[in-house]
Amino acid sequence: MMQFIGTLALLLARGFQWSAELCSECAHFFYGLLPVLLPPARLTALVKAYYRKVYRTRIAPPVLNTPDYDLNTWETVLLSRYGIRSGTLLILGSGWGLEAAASASRGLTVVGMDADPGAVRLSTRLARAHGLPAHFHQADFLALPYVPESFEAIVVPGNMYSATPGTARRRSWLSQLGRLLKPDGLLILSFIPEGARSSRLRAALVRLNTLLARLPGTNHGYQPGDRCQWGHFQHAFQDEEELRTELTGAGAIVRELDWARCYAILGFPPRDRHLDSRETGA
Repeated sequence: MMQFIGTLALLLARGFQWSAELCSECAHFFYGLLPVLLPPARLTALVKAYYRKVYRTRIAPPVLNTPDYDLNTWETVLLSRYGIRSGTLLILGSGWGLEAAASASRGLTVVGMDADPGAVRLSTRLARAHGLPAHFHQADFLALPYVPESFEAIVVPGNMYSATPGTARRRSWLSQLGRLLKPDGLLILSFIPEGARSSRLRAALVRLNTLLARLPGTNHGYQPGDRCQWGHFQHAFQDEEELRTELTGAGAIVRELDWARCYAILGFPPRDRHLDSRETGA
């Protein structure tokens, strides 16, 4: 009798597992249609909602009692190579403040920006607890509340840059960031590349979305690298040429581009300060 009940339980478990896998595939498919069906503003709103949920459900690291923070190896190398040892550094999407704390401990004055108020509160407590020169603000990353020529360097993580839908919007944003840099300032940009292998579902979605993008009312700014995973929009760059063309189209000077490590170092040509004053109303 128990063996029969056990066999029945096994069959039910396998059936529910198959149903869960099928539902997951269906969810991926319909999420995958969103980059072409929704306008950029809606996609951006989805990203913000995604991170509100993440910060609400994810447990924050015990940063206040554990001053064990450090930069990635490549970030440390870049700061040293380009002589960024002092001045003010802006970190977009600063999260819990660990990267900001690591930068501030190296002698930089750090400004961290995040859209989530909880993350800003925690990172502020971290900086105060360890006496670090770091300040954090809650703001919309597409409408930053800073005046031109405020920073020696700006860090833009890949999950933030690639979360901005559309080449035109990303180029406009980069141009705005360039104005925030002091003369000879640098922008450290991470990006998300397309994976070497693509699933059959992903390939089918790209073909379908490319056809849908031709229809009236769809997002005509759709690109093959656009995807939406569980409500999080991302653009994966197809190759180095696509990325380089986008960066130079924003007026950036590509000082270094490492496709394997997924980062680029950008500079910007001198701007007309009189024009900047008129744009900012100063």
